[in-house]
Amino acid sequence: MSPTSALRSLLAATFLIACMVLRAQNPGTPDLTFGTNGMVLVPTISGSDFVEQAGVQTTGHVMLVTNSILVRVDSNGVVDPSFGNNGQLEVTDFYITAMLVLPDDKVLVVGDDGADAVMRRLNTDGSTDTSFGTNGTAAADFGHWELVRRLFLADNGDIIAVGKTETGGSNNDVIVMRYDGNGDVVTTFGTNGAVLVDVAGSNDEAWDVEQLSGGDLVVGAQAYDNGNKFTVVRLDPMGQLVTSFGTNGIFQEDVTNRPSSLRRLAVDGSDRIVLGGSYDNVSSYEYAAMRLLPTGVLDNSFSGDGIREETLGTERVNDMLLRDDDGVILAGWGPTPGEGDDFLLVSYLAWGAPDPGFGASGYTRTDAGTGNDDRGVVLL
Repeated sequence: MSPTSALRSLLAATFLIACMVLRAQNPGTPDLTFGTNGMVLVPTISGSDFVEQAGVQTTGHVMLVTNSILVRVDSNGVVDPSFGNNGQLEVTDFYITAMLVLPDDKVLVVGDDGADAVMRRLNTDGSTDTSFGTNGTAAADFGHWELVRRLFLADNGDIIAVGKTETGGSNNDVIVMRYDGNGDVVTTFGTNGAVLVDVAGSNDEAWDVEQLSGGDLVVGAQAYDNGNKFTVVRLDPMGQLVTSFGTNGIFQEDVTNRPSSLRRLAVDGSDRIVLGGSYDNVSSYEYAAMRLLPTGVLDNSFSGDGIREETLGTERVNDMLLRDDDGVILAGWGPTPGEGDDFLLVSYLAWGAPDPGFGASGYTRTDAGTGNDDRGVVLL
């Protein structure tokens, strides 16, 4: 995070979306010029909602997405009435699971219609871009039910979608799907456009994906039947496992020998792979981050052994951001005594120590109002 860049923390509470901007000059404290006292609360048109993902457009507008609506807020914290229906767009024909803001400020949303992953491209005003796929929608049938957790735009403009797919009964495998910029499946990738990876056992799921400098994809995943470990799968541009990475193309590690849940993955300028999530600290869940070398081994220059874990008391990570100086910010939520759940940001320096210049010694809690504040998404 550069000294001049504002940090946006997008937060969600039941019936309200909260959008907050933190100061760059005094990192970790609210920017009182944004919205009202640094925060915007948006009553949603569809009832109980949580911000799952967010993105910033070139105009400075912030796009927020829940499982049923999209909201656009301008850089001053004002809901943009030119988008959708007075700033909100409700999607009723599928359950939204991921969103991606494109370089031209159009927006991709993908979701579950009960059978296949359905992807739609929206114009900047929220209308459907009918030039994408078939009348604005792309739906590929890979033979099973698919659930997408994350979208990523590859260097060549292809769209990468990752999540899980049923492979028989209650079994799920990691799935990585590749589309071109028009919404057509790239059939030369994997098998007819998709790669299925059985990480360990019967219940695997991908949560995030990024690209290394050479074009390989690194997929952040969860292997629920192998002790719940942080998992990374590395694929070449054609969808083949890079067997020199980790063990036969797959890295797995837990935090303090406890069940661990990965939620986000990022790649820094040195192709090091950063993972963010939570771990079960016997009586509660806590924040955790890992950093790997490009070869798929822990980077001991980060927190001494490649792993940084917290013991703050019952917190869950929902998002992660790499700072410009290779530091790491984790975003999520956890209880504040006597107040219920509040949003929590934790900022680490590049070597894994809490950043003393961010909030209170590296930590910032935010109460968006009465009730529990859940999820938490962070971006610049």
